[in-house]
Amino acid sequence: MSVTPFDASQSLLGYIYQVRYSLYLSLIKMREVNDPDDHYLSIETLDDIAFDDNGTPTELLQTKYHSKPGNLTDSSPDIWKTLRIWIEASNNKTINLEQCDLFLITTETSANKSVASMLGITNRETNNAIAKLTEVAKKSTNKNNKIAYNLFISLSSDEK
Repeated sequence: MSVTPFDASQSLLGYIYQVRYSLYLSLIKMREVNDPDDHYLSIETLDDIAFDDNGTPTELLQTKYHSKPGNLTDSSPDIWKTLRIWIEASNNKTINLEQCDLFLITTETSANKSVASMLGITNRETNNAIAKLTEVAKKSTNKNNKIAYNLFISLSSDEK
């Protein structure tokens, strides 16, 4: 079967991934909270997947589905688009970073010593990751990530 320039199958697979992953997380969270009626899940609102507690966002998840194996590099559009979304949400006061956990969930692999590996759940190297992100933002010529680079550079040390 040939693919046309209007093929949206990859986007559809990404949305299906979001729905399946949010259902999975919801089933886990139902066991963790005192009253499930006070906790809400939304898809494609504040982020790809968002959890809130009585209207206050507590977790935002960017999900990135790739049908082919790949690596999440330091200049990956997945990382920079995600950072841009979160920075803009914080700047617009849509989220309070002190009350909200942020996650990038991807089907790609993070290479050893990459920014993604440094910001994983275990063995976090936040300062090294910030230094690498700052270097990429200052040196890269990728036009698609330019707005995200500028937003990241504009952050204070604490915000980073």
